[in-house]
Amino acid sequence: MIFALTAYNLHKGNARRSWLMVTLSALIWLLFMPNAPYIVTDIVNLSSQPDAPFWFDIVLFAAFEWAGVFLGLVSLFLMQEIVRKIAGRIASWLFALGVLGLSSFGIYLGRFLRWNSWDVFLNPRLLLGDILATLRYPMAHKETYLFSLIFGFFIVTAYVMLVAMTNFRHEAQDTAQSYSAPDN
Repeated sequence: MIFALTAYNLHKGNARRSWLMVTLSALIWLLFMPNAPYIVTDIVNLSSQPDAPFWFDIVLFAAFEWAGVFLGLVSLFLMQEIVRKIAGRIASWLFALGVLGLSSFGIYLGRFLRWNSWDVFLNPRLLLGDILATLRYPMAHKETYLFSLIFGFFIVTAYVMLVAMTNFRHEAQDTAQSYSAPDN
């Protein structure tokens, strides 16, 4: 979220020299974006503990899960707005759907192959090898594609709901303003 806010605010300033910082912030954001919805997959770690009721753990986990997913989607919303201003509405939606698809694949890499975002810098050759293997031998990696597709559907649905809510809010404000505007 910090890198999305940085890119968004620098882009709003529209200074030519800030483009390098916008691009750098956007790349770092993209690298860490999958970590926000990844928290949903941590549900596999929940188990009943003798010192706390299980429902307490579920509610606590759901609160952190919701916050993580929401912040990730809001950060995407900010980044999509930058793309919309630069390249238009259609390009911004292609960008958003592409990021969500890449994030779903990144979540698969983290949950099942145990890769982390910083492995792009620490183990780039091994990480790239795993990525290329899934692309080169798709039939041997059906679970990869199935997980990415299902999880992608989940976060695309959540994102569309966020965008719809913001659009409803704008429509409600426009309607309220039209009712309160004096007639000429």
